[in-house]
Amino acid sequence: MVTQGMSASADHVAEAVLQDSEISSHMLVCETLQFIDRFLAPADDELFNAILQDMEQEGFYTSCRWNGLAENPGELESAHYVPIASIANGVFMSIVNRGRKPADSIQSIWLNRSSAVSASTDPNTAKIRADLNCLIGSADTEHLLLKSIFVSWIKTLCVLEVKSWNPRDPEDKDWSVLDRETVLQLMTYMRCTLREQQDRRFVFGMTLFHRSLSVWYGDRQGVIGTATPIDIDQNPLLFIRVIASFSLLSPEKLGYDPTMKLVLRPDPLDRSRPVGPVESYSHTLWESHLPVSRHEICWEIIIAGKRYRTVKPLSDSRSEEMCGRATLVWLGLRIEDQEVIVIKQSWRPSGEGTMSEFELYEKAKAGESKCLPTPLAHETLSESSTAVRRNGLKLVPVRFSKTKKGYGEVADETMVYHVPEPVPGGQQRESIERTLDRIVLEGYGWPIKFFKDLRELLTVYLDVLRAYEHLYNNGLCHRDISPGNIMITFDEASNTVGGWLIDLDHAKYQENYKPETIAEFTSRLSARPEYTTLIAQVTEFAKTPIFSQQRPTPDHLLITFLAWISRKPDSKIDAQHAILCFYHFSTLFDLLPNPPAGTSVSLSDFGINPEVTIFSSVFGTILY
Repeated sequence: MVTQGMSASADHVAEAVLQDSEISSHMLVCETLQFIDRFLAPADDELFNAILQDMEQEGFYTSCRWNGLAENPGELESAHYVPIASIANGVFMSIVNRGRKPADSIQSIWLNRSSAVSASTDPNTAKIRADLNCLIGSADTEHLLLKSIFVSWIKTLCVLEVKSWNPRDPEDKDWSVLDRETVLQLMTYMRCTLREQQDRRFVFGMTLFHRSLSVWYGDRQGVIGTATPIDIDQNPLLFIRVIASFSLLSPEKLGYDPTMKLVLRPDPLDRSRPVGPVESYSHTLWESHLPVSRHEICWEIIIAGKRYRTVKPLSDSRSEEMCGRATLVWLGLRIEDQEVIVIKQSWRPSGEGTMSEFELYEKAKAGESKCLPTPLAHETLSESSTAVRRNGLKLVPVRFSKTKKGYGEVADETMVYHVPEPVPGGQQRESIERTLDRIVLEGYGWPIKFFKDLRELLTVYLDVLRAYEHLYNNGLCHRDISPGNIMITFDEASNTVGGWLIDLDHAKYQENYKPETIAEFTSRLSARPEYTTLIAQVTEFAKTPIFSQQRPTPDHLLITFLAWISRKPDSKIDAQHAILCFYHFSTLFDLLPNPPAGTSVSLSDFGINPEVTIFSSVFGTILY
């Protein structure tokens, strides 16, 4: 997580994870074998028994116990790091030596990097580190080179967090117990991985409590974990199956997007650098090849059968969301003709009745307005649906509770969760299904905060009102007007500056909507008892010294105007106020005659025909 103007801390990331998972009720669990069957490698008794035999011959597993790990709960956690990494790498080498490694699987290596902060492409990323990392690389690397292998979130396949105490309590057979702080800590690593790996649709993480393993899956709908820990001593084949999955599954089944490839900047001095687009999970990518800044990360993306290349990110601050849209916006090029475009990627809600942003632009007839961007291409990747991956799973929410029971040698109060019974009657839990959606937009602009002067600022606002009018008259309510969604544009043909209202992510559409006329609106409005008082307040507001004696500062103008235009439907500030407010703003820049004398202003003073719709002039707006 990155905060504005400062480096994020581990606490910042933990707070974001808490909001993603616990508060949003998006932390779920399912029966352990069902989880493994759905997300990890399919059962292969012949292979896993053969791997276990290799583990026994190598001395990793003897007398129904994995060797090298701390013998008793409560011992130093560090005693687990090297043995677990060695066991996991031994599983990988067994798969390779038996010729069972699929050609398209990812080469990886498990390493103890508990003392090394994982590198990030953002200097403000929280300085946190997992106990063990499964990194993209080669497990047959020379032993002397292991200590120098680069640890980066962008090269992380999976993370594992270790605790030395045993969470299982024989007195609580109906409780599946995990330490709350450990699970949330694991999710901070999973969140960082999602943020760095923009081509990753979902990630995995594991917790090891002494000799009990839990596995977690995280995507943009939330996280799912195994309901009961796996006893790795008593169930070695299931443990091997989990570890082997990261060597057997294809990149797509480990969360990588097959429609995206990393584009490396050319370096004539580095002949080892791959030429052309390359998969981000390729083990041939060295540390020197990887981008050192988020602004250097470029992708080649296939959208609706055409290839596009990103040039730089325009917005990536929400890319780490585990429960949300995780919107990414890039400036890019269409490869076939080098046309400059904007690519927007988001995990939109995909439930019944939802519409993609492309569909909303079509409903709005965006091509008929110069104040709205024009969509060029669109694709919804149905195979990315979070609902598809959850289909058929018996998911129940995690409920954390307090217990004063100690586990192993830990005497402090511990947070645990238990798995409640499913809700009777098939009632649905709060959870938003999401699908990866991409839209290509024509041209681009720059943020409103870069306006040249106040006249340009007002010109942009006029176009934004026209865009809002166009949306409104076509049955759409934008619902998210803010400085971040107002762009300055430049028309080379006419050599003029204009404005765009962008981002229909939160817009709502009403079929067969008929816009209200000024006469209808004022008739309805005049029935409200506060009408006269409100009009007088706006008129008096325009006479305040800041407006009558001096020009307002740009910040004050921006905040004041957006405060009016962003009101909720139940607000006492209505469209009439916006008309008056914007009129008074306009007179400050000598664009209109002086305000009418007196304490009241009528529509006729503006030259507005009461029989047209309320958006038919640049002064008309509805407040949401």
